[in-house]
Amino acid sequence: MKYQIVFRTNKGGLGIDHETARAEFLAVFSRYGLEILEDLYGRRRMVVNINLPPERITAPGSNLGYTQAIILMREEPYLGEELSPEKKGRWYVGWARQSELKMLFTEIYVQDEEDRLSNSPDQRGFLIEKDGQTIKAKGHKFHRGLSPLDAKFMFNISELDSHNVILDPFAGFGGIVLEGRRRGFSIVASDIDETLRPGLAEASNGKCVICDANHLPFPTASFDAIVTEPSFRRIHREFTLAALPELRRVLKSYGRITLLISEGMYDAVTEILIQLGGMLTSKYLLRRHGGLKCYVLRFDFNLVRNQHLPNTLFIT
Repeated sequence: MKYQIVFRTNKGGLGIDHETARAEFLAVFSRYGLEILEDLYGRRRMVVNINLPPERITAPGSNLGYTQAIILMREEPYLGEELSPEKKGRWYVGWARQSELKMLFTEIYVQDEEDRLSNSPDQRGFLIEKDGQTIKAKGHKFHRGLSPLDAKFMFNISELDSHNVILDPFAGFGGIVLEGRRRGFSIVASDIDETLRPGLAEASNGKCVICDANHLPFPTASFDAIVTEPSFRRIHREFTLAALPELRRVLKSYGRITLLISEGMYDAVTEILIQLGGMLTSKYLLRRHGGLKCYVLRFDFNLVRNQHLPNTLFIT
């Protein structure tokens, strides 16, 4: 069936590039026999065929971070009648003329903006310990905020199986942990910051430890995947790089690491993880306020170069 895919906007050099949003959509929907009919870069959308009826679009669509809407398109010959489509944000619904055809646009999935905003780090409360008391804090004030859309993206491009056991060793305010639990994964949270103990316990349903990422209290080869966002702050950079061998230790032989890092950490992180046996299979650009460029990187371990992996971009 034919669908129009509307990606989230990119304003003033911030937000999500078209290629990044497109890659996420392909990671989620390529398994359903997807065919790209038009890739409308300037309009931040695509037109695709997907072998799914409308009633089966919403479930996978709700896992997308950077897609605002999925619109069903049905065409018929235009017979000269008056058509009045209704504008809904950046798209139209109803009948509209397109050359010698008329097209019916029907909303199948629209991202819940209220839910997105309520779960954003500047709105979602998180329990911390401060001066001997447990209080509710908000992420951006403590440099620990991760957008729920970014967390969705990281899981989508990680392409994990439902039985995988996951670790977030720089869990912060628990955005990745919450998304992992929403999807039904078994996920463990750890962080060095003692003040985060009550919030991480709540976010992980008790599957959390407070520890140094350079000395994780887990046996070797405990986890199928690591999904994490280390601190972007310069004072923590060397600590993060030093912890990478320990992350590899607790990862299974054929494990996977997906991490969101600042551009300034890219070269060092990539060099170390490749030395540890990883292959950089995916690299996606994210833009942040203040002109900060970030990347979501996925490393797969013990792969044969050029081995076929669905929906995966090999970086050489």
